[in-house]
Amino acid sequence: MTWVSLVALVLIEVLSRWILSVFYDRRFPSELVQVDRYGSSNGLVPSRGGAVWGARFSSDPLGGRTVENACDTCAYWLHLGDSVAEGVGVDDSSTASSRTARATPDLRVINLAHIGHSTCDERNVLSAWIDTCTRVARVTVLYTLNDVYGEASAGDLPDAGRRDGLAGARRWLEAHYATYRALKLFLLQGSDSYYRYDAGYYRADDPHFLQAMACVDSIQALCAASGSDLEVVMLPYRSQVDGNDDPIPQEMVRAHCASAGIPFMDVLPAFRRAGRSAELYLFADEIHLSEQGHAMLARILLEDRP
Repeated sequence: MTWVSLVALVLIEVLSRWILSVFYDRRFPSELVQVDRYGSSNGLVPSRGGAVWGARFSSDPLGGRTVENACDTCAYWLHLGDSVAEGVGVDDSSTASSRTARATPDLRVINLAHIGHSTCDERNVLSAWIDTCTRVARVTVLYTLNDVYGEASAGDLPDAGRRDGLAGARRWLEAHYATYRALKLFLLQGSDSYYRYDAGYYRADDPHFLQAMACVDSIQALCAASGSDLEVVMLPYRSQVDGNDDPIPQEMVRAHCASAGIPFMDVLPAFRRAGRSAELYLFADEIHLSEQGHAMLARILLEDRP
């Protein structure tokens, strides 16, 4: 390799690091996370602020993500979910939870969604809240396809879960070379690889799916005991909105909720009718919603309000 080639590779690596830091920084600050806040499930440190994925991010005194126009004396409307519902990548005021809070002055919306949560974590969060609060009027589980992981270990996550002979090499490249990460990011734009991996868990006999639905049932039991209304709202992946993938996961969760008597709403049809997935999701992201995506989700939640 000539020195010219070596310099070129170094410059490309430097440029790749800059691009990723500016446009695609997907780190979640550890100082915002309280480990085992809800039993074995993590949550946000109360009254803490910072930036997440380039957007303003703060938590309220109750440990939920900050929403606007919170009513201190009103009954609670709890939003449970993972990083999609938490609203990483958009400012506090732009999340679906903030938007619904502004439109429902008679309820106090609490966004308890947190990065990495599954339905089992959401059960733990709700259990902790039900034990200490008697004012929970409504609970909305904002279910994403990867909530099916349940209590699975990190080894079951999409990237780490692949067991082919190149998995170790890929992890090493991702850890050490920004050029590799940048190429992967741009080449896989529009890919349905995350959908295909996660959809593989949606089988009637899959233990992850069964565990996830058992935790949904536990959430229902907690709501019934506290007199809270429950609904499950299922959020689609971008490739589904583009029409590249089928709604089998939605159909399976819908069927389970129907058999358990849990109100269920599928967001996919409304997102498909919008016909502009590039505007509804963050840049080069298969899962997380943009400001426009959160605005549409808020409208859906408000239209379905009892």
